[in-house]
Amino acid sequence: MERITKLETLLMVPLFLIGMCVCIFGVFMRYILNNPVHWIEEIFALTIVWSIFIGFSTALKNNNHIALDLLYAFLPKRVQRFLDLVGYTIGMMFSIFFIYYGFQMVFEAYRVGGVSLEAKIPLWIESMIMPIGGLLLFLAYLEKLINYFSIKNKKIEEEKNHGIFTG
Repeated sequence: MERITKLETLLMVPLFLIGMCVCIFGVFMRYILNNPVHWIEEIFALTIVWSIFIGFSTALKNNNHIALDLLYAFLPKRVQRFLDLVGYTIGMMFSIFFIYYGFQMVFEAYRVGGVSLEAKIPLWIESMIMPIGGLLLFLAYLEKLINYFSIKNKKIEEEKNHGIFTG
């Protein structure tokens, strides 16, 4: 999983930086030289959207997603653990939804043969981020779920060793 995280960073950061550079170039061309480049907006949107979709899983791994921490902190540990499990399960289902319908979009865009208006990028390439981002998010939730159960099993083993479960 660590290799995937490194790959995500290697893709996400340059895509974001390229998007920002393209945006600055577009502003310069439009407002300074009064010569707008029409494909700039498409490239900007493509690079930023791709970096954001890749960043979803990175944010999850680093616990940077939006959460109701204030309420969560006052709940008993058992309720917190249960809510974690529910959240991971819902997140995995959401990821599967992204993967499935993302591939539907990709196949349809490929079948139709559409391209973007200005940059002429095939729409199936633009759509590929849906299943890719969904897969990365699914793997991040799977890692969370594996850690959830390994931590739970470790606590049970510790309690057994300390005599809590012995009669």
